[in-house]
Amino acid sequence: MAVKKTIAIAGAAEEQSKLIIGQLLLLDYRFLLMGENKAGLARILDDQKRKTAGIDAELIDCTREGCWEADIIILANHSDQQKKIAGKIKEVATQKIVLVILNAGGDRAIVEEIQYVLPHSCVISACFNHPSNAVSIVGENEEAVRTIAAMMVKAGFSLTLHNRLPVNEL
Repeated sequence: MAVKKTIAIAGAAEEQSKLIIGQLLLLDYRFLLMGENKAGLARILDDQKRKTAGIDAELIDCTREGCWEADIIILANHSDQQKKIAGKIKEVATQKIVLVILNAGGDRAIVEEIQYVLPHSCVISACFNHPSNAVSIVGENEEAVRTIAAMMVKAGFSLTLHNRLPVNEL
């Protein structure tokens, strides 16, 4: 029996990421939701659990602790918070995939800054186009890109990859 991967999501209650997180929560992973808006996180989690039985998710108060437990870390906050969180999780994010959620037309400079702060992590970015349900994924590590791309496809997003990895090899 395969062990279920754990995904820590910082900023899951942010307006920009609610739709994305809602779709990801339907996947067969264990989710740890973290953020300053505890009431918003609780509402998102309660809504999702009412819609779909069996969601494996919990609220975590400590971002560092949640990221330590995770296999994949998603930074879904506003860009000003993403770098701050990266600094807090530096010691526990080593050798992990860190997915940075960008707004449509988001500045990729934040991704480079986060990679600098987390030099031993596989930093991948994803920019979502909500009307078309498409996600654009950018990353240097092929295995990490494959992992994130497969997760997004399972969640119902269509893909655009900005590296040399063919979509049909996912």
